[in-house]
Amino acid sequence: MKELQSDIQYSNNNLSVGHQTHLELIAALNESNRKLNTLINNLPGYAYRAKNDKNYSSEYKSAGCLVLTGYTPEEFVNGTVQFGQLILEEDRKMVWNNIQKALAKKEPFSIQFRIKHKSGKICHFWEQGQGVYDAKNGCFAIEGFVQDVTEKIAYIENLSISEEKNKDLIKTLPDLVIVYDKLGNHLEVHAHDSFELVAPFSEHIGKNIDVILPSKVCGIIRRGFKLCDKTKETQLVEYSLIVKDELRHYESRINQTDQGDFLAIIRDITERKTYFENLCLSEEKNRAIFGAHPDLISVYDINGNLLQANMEQHTKLFDATEELIGKNVSDFLQDKTSVPFINALKEADKHHQIIVEKFELRIRGRQLFFEVRFVPFDKNKVMCIGRDITEKKDMEDTLFLQQRALAASSSGIVIADARQHDIPIIYTNDAFLTITGYHAQDIVGKNFHFLQGDDIEQYENKIMEAAIAEGKCCQVVLRNYRKDRRMFWNEISLTPVFDEKKTLTHFIGIQNDVTVRKQKDIIKSGVNTVMDMIIQNEPLKDIGDKIVDTIEKTIPNSMASLLLLDRYKNTLHKLSGPNLPEKFATASEGLSIGPNVGSCGTAAFTKKEVITANIASDPNWVDLGKVASGDGLQSCWSFPILSSKDEVLGTFAVYNKVSRLPLVNEKQIMADMVQVASMAIEQHEISLALKDSTDKLADYTKNLEDKVDERTQELQKMVQKLVASNLSLEDQIQVTEEAEKRAMTNQQLFYKIAKDFPMGFVEVVDANYEVVFIEGEEWDELRLKDVEKSKSAVDAIDLAPEHIKEKLKSNIERTFDGEHCSFEVEFQDRSYMVNTAPLFDVDNTILKVLLVYNNISLQKEAEHEIIKALKREQELSELKSRFVSTASHEFRTPLSTILSAANLIERQNDLGKEEKRIGYVDRIKSSVKNLVIILNEFLSLSKLEEGKVEVQPSTFDSVDFSKTIIEEIQGNAKKGQVIKFVSGSSKLMVSLDSNLLRHIVHNLLSNAIKYSEENTEIIYKMGANHDLVEFSVEDQGIGIPEEDQDHLFKRFHRAKNAVNIQGTGLGLNIVKQYAELMGGTISFKTELDKGTIFFVKLPINQNEDEKNTTH
Repeated sequence: MKELQSDIQYSNNNLSVGHQTHLELIAALNESNRKLNTLINNLPGYAYRAKNDKNYSSEYKSAGCLVLTGYTPEEFVNGTVQFGQLILEEDRKMVWNNIQKALAKKEPFSIQFRIKHKSGKICHFWEQGQGVYDAKNGCFAIEGFVQDVTEKIAYIENLSISEEKNKDLIKTLPDLVIVYDKLGNHLEVHAHDSFELVAPFSEHIGKNIDVILPSKVCGIIRRGFKLCDKTKETQLVEYSLIVKDELRHYESRINQTDQGDFLAIIRDITERKTYFENLCLSEEKNRAIFGAHPDLISVYDINGNLLQANMEQHTKLFDATEELIGKNVSDFLQDKTSVPFINALKEADKHHQIIVEKFELRIRGRQLFFEVRFVPFDKNKVMCIGRDITEKKDMEDTLFLQQRALAASSSGIVIADARQHDIPIIYTNDAFLTITGYHAQDIVGKNFHFLQGDDIEQYENKIMEAAIAEGKCCQVVLRNYRKDRRMFWNEISLTPVFDEKKTLTHFIGIQNDVTVRKQKDIIKSGVNTVMDMIIQNEPLKDIGDKIVDTIEKTIPNSMASLLLLDRYKNTLHKLSGPNLPEKFATASEGLSIGPNVGSCGTAAFTKKEVITANIASDPNWVDLGKVASGDGLQSCWSFPILSSKDEVLGTFAVYNKVSRLPLVNEKQIMADMVQVASMAIEQHEISLALKDSTDKLADYTKNLEDKVDERTQELQKMVQKLVASNLSLEDQIQVTEEAEKRAMTNQQLFYKIAKDFPMGFVEVVDANYEVVFIEGEEWDELRLKDVEKSKSAVDAIDLAPEHIKEKLKSNIERTFDGEHCSFEVEFQDRSYMVNTAPLFDVDNTILKVLLVYNNISLQKEAEHEIIKALKREQELSELKSRFVSTASHEFRTPLSTILSAANLIERQNDLGKEEKRIGYVDRIKSSVKNLVIILNEFLSLSKLEEGKVEVQPSTFDSVDFSKTIIEEIQGNAKKGQVIKFVSGSSKLMVSLDSNLLRHIVHNLLSNAIKYSEENTEIIYKMGANHDLVEFSVEDQGIGIPEEDQDHLFKRFHRAKNAVNIQGTGLGLNIVKQYAELMGGTISFKTELDKGTIFFVKLPINQNEDEKNTTH
């Protein structure tokens, strides 16, 4: 039935539209199909064809199945719903046995059973059908008709109710119900108002069937009575009557009552009969259709002799028809084609079924592909309908490759229809669904912009809209939102597609999640800007605003704040937080630090980060919680800002209007910015202290100069007076002594200033490069106290390296020339910024040079930390690249195997190819196992990196444990490989983490199998040595090259002789970490091309304090 309908459609779709005759044929055939479909779809039930398996896998179902079952024909045909699973479990065996019993006898079957409707209700079905058999009398399909008899069953099940009630129920049935006595007299007649009778039902009562019905019909009914009485089983009979000048067909189900009468339930099956009759189109009509067919149609006998053909329109491929008629197919086709062609002719005739085969032909120098349908239509004759599918096959191959490329792409790909008003999405690949978190049904039919949510005022939006309006390419990076409303940065490349008429038809969008890259760019730019601001000594408020702005750009929908600690009052005060709600900012200003004082107060008090996912329920927010919740703040992540001396400088916090915890990368970003904030605050405090010291020094210097000038003027006046008054020498000496005393006082004042110089020291050097003065806070620490006393030359100081001495002398020399110099020096693990200035006498002659040393070690350490962080970031980036490269390479091989095996299964779907299909399924299973192993390694590495691997010891027998693993992995062994287990005892109890130990043993055995050839032995030994359990795995494999041995346990490392063997380079790295987590060790011995032995030693019983150890 299905093949015939398919052939009609096949022919209909390929009728030539170039000739009027063809158009008429198409119209006639369409009208015939329309009537047939209308008839099928309006039957009070549905027709079907299904495989003869316990699921009754559907090949065809008419539209009526939707009403009866709640499921569409497509859901049955594509396998989404299996009819066998809808049958109630208690009825399935009965249904299967009755059908198989009828099929074994090659008889029609009629059964009644219950199914579960999609809505959940239980329905009673009546089914009538028959088998479809092959040449070996094997039933490969069943066809039939199904009706819902729930109402009828309800009626029958309630026959025990009172007679009056039974009559009322019977009247509601759509069938005719008649009770006969054994002679055929009508005792009761119950008919629905719409049921058409030969005569009014009131006239039937008491009359014999011989009076009412034709004799032929009476004979059929009486035979049913006789068989029912004899077998005590329900009898099904069919007959036809003329009712109101119209031939009607009826089906009667006859049952015997307890009183010996016969109950007949009669149903009008005219529509069903008509449906089956219309399915059989006349042979002449089919011939007319095929005669007008544009495909190559020919008739052969079963030996391959051409009897008839319509080759006139195919002269470019074959000789004229009259030259080929009578010839055998082997005369004009090669043996590799003619032999399977003749076999197909014989198979089609033998089994009386349509066979479809594809042939590759080389005709007149051209490579062509044909699809041929072999249709048996007469004894020993087969009609062949050949279609040139060369162009179609090329298109299918190209389309298949394109679809594979799209599906395998790691980038998200969407295709939108530019011909529709809103340019809806019509296709998306799996990568796009993974990036966005949506399902395909959520996306198809929507516009590109749905990922932007309410964030539509982005400048990049205008760029995309302009490109779409002009039909041009564009590439932008903008904010998009996943299904769970989390923001991500999306890099979109938009490309227009035009048809052959240069009309814009589609847009292709290629999308990549570049959130991490964008965050790194923002953080990198922000950190660089902040560092420049720190170096340029810009205001701390501006630096704080930049830090907050960077975080708010990096973590979407967040608000950040920087608070400074007043160390005298132990209170926090706002440095920056421009976007915090004003009410909350006011309430938290001057917040005292301590336990349970919000996240910031607690973080400053404990010197630990305080992560609050839900402010409303957190005990730290008892006082401020209402204010925060009132402003819509629901979560707060606060970090203390600590100085290089572990002193609290302030707090850095991020607030969100949703309850959530920070992501791993978000915590890292905040930690980095806290470090930068710490540097900025410390630098600010150092600058303030330095400025204060500089101001004081300047004041002292100015006062000193004023006093010297004052004393000089006084001396000059005194000398003038002495000369004028011709004072005695004794008086002059006395005046001189007084002046010396004043000078000594000034020198002591300068000494006091220099001695208290903070975080550094002051040095004075004369023209001979000798140190004449040195003092300061760090003078004694540097052990330079004797330098001044000995008046050592600069290049004679033993504590300074030679290159430092040369640098000092060079800058001193430049200062004696009148320059002011600034430079850095390092000695005794300290870094100093040195500023020089010339010292003049009264004649403006440079007598000495002043050198001021400022300790900048903290700033240098901060610079080193930043460089180290950047280096770590670079290493992580390289590690990520290696991870992505390894993962991509390792996933590609099993995925390609799965895809190719699936395609081969699809193409090997014929009978007799079960072994090939099983082989392909085994390949898929093997590839899936490999994928699981690779994924487990990546997941294990991820857990180790995040510190989520916990050692949880339990007591078990390691011997049984090992035997179990060997049994599991033996199935993965190559041909002839044997795993030999050697144990010093039959039982060895250990207290270890069984999951970690399983991974270690499984990995080592898997490696032994992988890197060894077929027909080799692998030896697994285990034994106890005092308080250790020791085991080894020995193989006869390729060994490990000497240059790779030192790097063997490094992640992603692959030995040079193993690069062509599948692996991630993670297994041994994870094994080593697991062994060390359990307090053990791993080592190995190897010999190239001869084999390797791995040794693992673990404690037999882990201590109690090692339990739940987290890595």
